[in-house]
Amino acid sequence: MKCKGLVMDLRRWIIIFINVVIGMVNVAMAQNTPWHYSFEETTLSAAYRADAGSQVSLSARRYKAGHQSLKWAWQNNGRLVFTDPATQRNRTLNGFRAWVYNEEALDEVLAFGFGTESELSANNPRYRFEFGLNFTGWRAMWINLQEDARNNSYTGPRNGRVTAFEIRAPNGGTVYLDLVELVERIHFRRSPDAQVPFVNANGADRSREYRWSQNRLPGPLPSQITDEERQAFETIVRRYEAWVLGDGVKDDQREPVRIRLNELTAYIRRGHRNLADYEIRREDDRILGKPLFAALSPYRPYFQSVFQNVLLRLVLDYRLNGNEEAKDRVIDVFDYLHDQGWAEGSGVGAMHHEFLRIASYAHAVYLMRDVLGDTNRLERELASLKWYSMFGELYEQTWDPGTNADFLRSVAMYRLLCILMMDDSPEKVANMHRYIVWLNNALDIAPGWLDTIKPDFVGFHHRGIYANAYAPNAFHVASVLVYLLHDTPFAVADDKRDNLKQALLTARVMTNTYDISTAINGRFPLNTTVTDGLLPAYMYVALSYPSVDAELSGAFMQLWRPQSQLLIEGLFEQVASRIMYLHTPGAMQMMADFASAGYPPIAVPSGHWTLPYGALSIHRRGDWMVSMKGWSKYVWDYESSSGGENQLGRYLSYGSMLIYASGDPVTREASGIVRDGWDWSMWPGTTVIRLSHEQLKHEGRDRNFSDETFVGGVNIEGQDGVFALKLHDTRFNTSFWAVKTVFCFDDVLVCLGSGIKNDDGGHATVTPLFQAAISEDWPTGVNGERVRAIPYAFSGTKGQRAWVMDSRGNGYVIPDGGDLRVQRQVQTPGDFGSEGGTGTFELAYLDHGPMPQGASYHYAVLVQRSPDRVRAFASAPEYDVWQRDGEAHIVHHRGMKMTGYALFDKDARPTNGVVVAVSLPSLVMTREIGDVVLLSVADPDFGWSWEIQTPHRQDGSLIVNQPSEPRKVEVTVRGKWRLDQSYDLAEIVEESEDQTIVAFTCQDGESVEVKLISGISVSVANLDFDGDGVIGIGDFLLFASKFGLSEGDAGFEAKYDLDGNGIVGISDFLIFTQGFGKSVGGKPVALRNGSGRLGS
Repeated sequence: MKCKGLVMDLRRWIIIFINVVIGMVNVAMAQNTPWHYSFEETTLSAAYRADAGSQVSLSARRYKAGHQSLKWAWQNNGRLVFTDPATQRNRTLNGFRAWVYNEEALDEVLAFGFGTESELSANNPRYRFEFGLNFTGWRAMWINLQEDARNNSYTGPRNGRVTAFEIRAPNGGTVYLDLVELVERIHFRRSPDAQVPFVNANGADRSREYRWSQNRLPGPLPSQITDEERQAFETIVRRYEAWVLGDGVKDDQREPVRIRLNELTAYIRRGHRNLADYEIRREDDRILGKPLFAALSPYRPYFQSVFQNVLLRLVLDYRLNGNEEAKDRVIDVFDYLHDQGWAEGSGVGAMHHEFLRIASYAHAVYLMRDVLGDTNRLERELASLKWYSMFGELYEQTWDPGTNADFLRSVAMYRLLCILMMDDSPEKVANMHRYIVWLNNALDIAPGWLDTIKPDFVGFHHRGIYANAYAPNAFHVASVLVYLLHDTPFAVADDKRDNLKQALLTARVMTNTYDISTAINGRFPLNTTVTDGLLPAYMYVALSYPSVDAELSGAFMQLWRPQSQLLIEGLFEQVASRIMYLHTPGAMQMMADFASAGYPPIAVPSGHWTLPYGALSIHRRGDWMVSMKGWSKYVWDYESSSGGENQLGRYLSYGSMLIYASGDPVTREASGIVRDGWDWSMWPGTTVIRLSHEQLKHEGRDRNFSDETFVGGVNIEGQDGVFALKLHDTRFNTSFWAVKTVFCFDDVLVCLGSGIKNDDGGHATVTPLFQAAISEDWPTGVNGERVRAIPYAFSGTKGQRAWVMDSRGNGYVIPDGGDLRVQRQVQTPGDFGSEGGTGTFELAYLDHGPMPQGASYHYAVLVQRSPDRVRAFASAPEYDVWQRDGEAHIVHHRGMKMTGYALFDKDARPTNGVVVAVSLPSLVMTREIGDVVLLSVADPDFGWSWEIQTPHRQDGSLIVNQPSEPRKVEVTVRGKWRLDQSYDLAEIVEESEDQTIVAFTCQDGESVEVKLISGISVSVANLDFDGDGVIGIGDFLLFASKFGLSEGDAGFEAKYDLDGNGIVGISDFLIFTQGFGKSVGGKPVALRNGSGRLGS
């Protein structure tokens, strides 16, 4: 009996336990039950009910999900109430989304209220808002109840939960409701529009579409449109049509044109096939099809998918091929889009970046303007295009210089098309003038972190250099616009066209053939081909000058390689329209014409470029290019995204030094930098904590700044230079510091590092020399031995010099090989995002060990030198390292008589060379040419406020439009010197018998270069030829009378030969000008002296 009782008790507890679990499951399920209505049920739900004056029914006439919606017809103050289907829910639902279809526009509103049923019955909702009914078709609303709909007159507990909502309607009417839902969170980029203008009222950048739509064209209007202006509009239209459709393009048999037309034929054919996916059809008075949504919606398909997959393809079929059936289908598509909610004033829930995917729509509207006009649809579509292209921005009173690169590559074109579709009138002219003012501003030099063209002509987006995607796209579209408008009253200003020209030429400097560095591509590091797709832009801008610009046409011809598969695939075969529509049949025809016009190509870029806004230096000779990349308080390190893009990109800006020197043409991949198997912890030139891919990856959005301002470079004569980086990891390991420099002397790159330290005892800190994809056919040279074995490992010997050849023909000389490691191996570092795979690589690096404290390195790279020359160099280096510590890195190249100084501390006092001191941390380069010294100086600090970068990441405290501040850098040089001429940004401010101080005005990290001529003092009294006590016009006339005479000539007098070289020449004139205007007894002026000698 006792046992039986125990069993009964056990059963009772099991039953209780099961009931508790079931209760918990029910509660949990209640929390996850969606408050969602798509009205696909067969009978009306008890969760919604209408009052006696209303009727609700399930209807297949309109739908935004599935094939039904809720039809609500009311008369005189109708009311519709919805209650929460999960009665036990305790989770707060703060977001509200819904779609409303209206067949007849009404000057009325629907009033929404949220709370409990009793609160709603008492007209005391916690949240309330109104939704305007002055529209037809579908409209969306995305509401954050707490932020957008708080009822300030509500009386009751604020911490309660919404369990019901109501819709109240005045007078009489009918609407269809679908996808009605309450959710935990609503997207912060929800959009205000004509129906819900109050949404996101406190987010100015998130309500710009609606805000700008309220702007009006400023007056007064011109009194009339002139004949010249009418002709200008006709010219622009004619150019546009030829650019898109070409001139007899279907009969053009040239290979590049045929390639594009063949691709276009397939593109159009797929458009007809894609049309069926959207189920577009007419039934009685309705146009029906698959429901469409905004890109931020959780539902599919998107509006933009119709634009890209169908609309423009059918338009091109009609315009190029005359396909009347395509024309009819295009009209159907326009009506379908409008009915689905693509209309003026419609925010489709969230408009964020909708403007960025409407190229196909915009060009389709313009190309079909006549048909749309004939069928009374043009006004509707023009109004829609103006709304989605944010046309009202043109009416703003002012703008910051520059514009968002996304705007320049998208709406800049669409706004012009809007204007061209207007009737010829004074209003059209006024709009065009506003557009040109905006476009000129867009092409202005942008200060601070603003897009797009920077003082060094790199392109910005997301507050950093973006040399693929955004910036070149923007340059390309801008080039088309400059071409369309040139030589009309609406032409872009000359200086703004010149800015664009320089941006294009700078893009060419950064690319070897078509590839750029992986470190300047934001979150798309391996999308390195740029100038293949950008090539037409050089033509457009070249044609926009009064006579074809020789530099741009020469750049086009240098890049024009019609037999190259890279150009065929990257340009000729491109026809799609996504963010932009650029690869038109007409554009291809223009390029073929331009290429056959006989313009001579210019040489491949050769020299050294410092691009401070990218923390980038480029060094080039012949067919090879070296790019060096850093980061700082002003330039972020890398961009990643929460969507998985560039998760492994952390080290791209840690001093990466990439050599593109292989291939025909030269490419990144041929140079050994490939995706499969690449170790993203081992970028050449960097100094890093070596991590596995699993440890390196970071899921999230990164654009990190450091607290260091010393990054950048200096160049001399545009040929040689220094790159420097003070590295501090302020994001992942704040104990990690290093100082890195690269001194570029022709094909010799001297690489120094010092002060390398961190507290990571579990991973080695390394400086990779090279990493490249190989096979056994690609040997690695190690101290003269050609190694083909895989796997292979080599460790250097401390105190012994080592030299290595990579498989691409570059040499590496390491004075002390103790830290050197060389490997040939199969790498499978791990897949993350688009990075990973397996490959065979050669790898050389310097191993500083775990937790280094003050480690350093020194090696030289000899670009594209033969093994014999590298061997000889290793035995007898051509340079000396004069200093390598926390104060300065200084390297002197003996043969070139050139010295580079990275002076990190203003208290640094170099003991060798001409430079004695600087007044600010700076970069200096000198070159001795006889008794002349070339002196180039750069201040890498932009001078922006120190306060705006806490905690060294982007946030709302950034002063985004802060220009670089000019700062004076005083350089003290050994000996007595004078400037060879007057300089705007440099002057001698002090001199003594053994030193001269030259003051440079530095800004934007740019180099300022002068020529110094050694000098001695000459008394001002010696210049007072007429003896009146002042060096004036009389003295000048006397001097001029002797100018050009040499010793032995009649009339020659030695007192006019101020430098004593036997000729009264230009150097004497320069000395005289320094004393002009002074009184006798004044400070001595400089006199050339060939006996001056530099410090050892």
